[in-house]
Amino acid sequence: MTGGKAVPALEPTRSNVFGLLLAPIRTDFARKVCQTVSARLVAVVVGVIASVLIARLLGVSGRGVYAVAGAVSALGIQLANLGLHAANTYYVARDRAKLPLLIGNSLAVSAIAGLVLGVLAWVVAEVQPDLLPVRGSLLALCVASIPLGLANLLLKSLLLGVHDVTAYNKVELANTAVVAGAVVILFLVGVARVEAVFAAIPVAAALCTVLSLRRLASAGGGPVAVDLSVVGPMLGYGVKGYGAALMSFLVLRIDFLMVKQMLGEAEAGLYSVAVSMAELIYILPVIVGTILFPKLVATACLCERWQQTRRAAMYVLLVSSVVGLLAITVVKPVVRLLYGVDFLPAVEPFIWLMPAILLLSVTTILNNYLAAAGMPWIVVAAPAAGTALNVLLNWQLLPQFGIVGASIASGAAYGLILGILGIYACRGAGRLNVACNLANSPTQSSEGQ
Repeated sequence: MTGGKAVPALEPTRSNVFGLLLAPIRTDFARKVCQTVSARLVAVVVGVIASVLIARLLGVSGRGVYAVAGAVSALGIQLANLGLHAANTYYVARDRAKLPLLIGNSLAVSAIAGLVLGVLAWVVAEVQPDLLPVRGSLLALCVASIPLGLANLLLKSLLLGVHDVTAYNKVELANTAVVAGAVVILFLVGVARVEAVFAAIPVAAALCTVLSLRRLASAGGGPVAVDLSVVGPMLGYGVKGYGAALMSFLVLRIDFLMVKQMLGEAEAGLYSVAVSMAELIYILPVIVGTILFPKLVATACLCERWQQTRRAAMYVLLVSSVVGLLAITVVKPVVRLLYGVDFLPAVEPFIWLMPAILLLSVTTILNNYLAAAGMPWIVVAAPAAGTALNVLLNWQLLPQFGIVGASIASGAAYGLILGILGIYACRGAGRLNVACNLANSPTQSSEGQ
């Protein structure tokens, strides 16, 4: 007995298995997931249209340059965030009174870290320009997008922490709408320049930052303040979250850079289309993990926390598998219709990416479970090992199999990550199971009485 109440057992019995499966459908968590999925589907449709227009406007090589610029910008944001996006959600979910300080510190860190990385990029451009995959005005746009994108990321994490999922979805839709609107305008007037298309990204980030600020201000808690001394205690959690996010991001994006360097811009463009389509299937796991994280943080019972994680992982794997199989059957005509025959070579790497997406889906749920448990260092070590394996396999497979080799390398990397995290989580769950059984045993019950 714990506080006069039995601790829920980890293992469901045959008699309650259907109730266990149906329980999430009737919860507020499920409604938030459905709302977010609906918003994301709208964003996906708009994003697909924008992606098609970009491909037709810029061509294969231009699409590759655009994808590389996007990867550089996103990498800069990952390098600059210091794990504070995860720490923001974690700490505001535990204590809403910290919201004003977290808002102010998010803006201050965005400006400082973004500007430092920007100056560093310019120094490298002057000293060793060959080290940079993008140059000139496109590099300037990438640099400008870093502090704006970072502020957008950190403020959205606070929206999740205060459970304002509706506002979070509106900000996400606004970001997609601005970028897509700019692409449509450029397509109609025939401006086929990568720089012009990419410029919509920092503009959208600036607008979304303003929208998030207005919504968070209405959440109350006092005037926004800056106290960077508060950042220090958060770094114990944030640095581990930072390392985990950076390593996971490298697994996701390092393929682009290696394909571009080893195979050329055209192949990078084809692979970017394959990855973009595969990531559509990854939408549900991301949404479930995003909403699940603050819920797990607020769940005091560790046994219940593990049950929620298992249910989420089971649903995510089942739905992702069904959607993946359907996608494989229709991908070729869809690519021909939307992108044109020049992009048909993206079909095969897309199919080979399906195992990677399924493995990544379950890994995402486990990552959020471990993050809610205090972010053990295994969440950094596992994706680091996966990144190392991904680089090694890409180096070996790209010359032999082309961009299909990048897909195979991704699957192997995600398999390794899931294996490491799964073993760690299951061992911990085994210890929890023993504790829960002891707490619910007749002996413990009689002692509690």
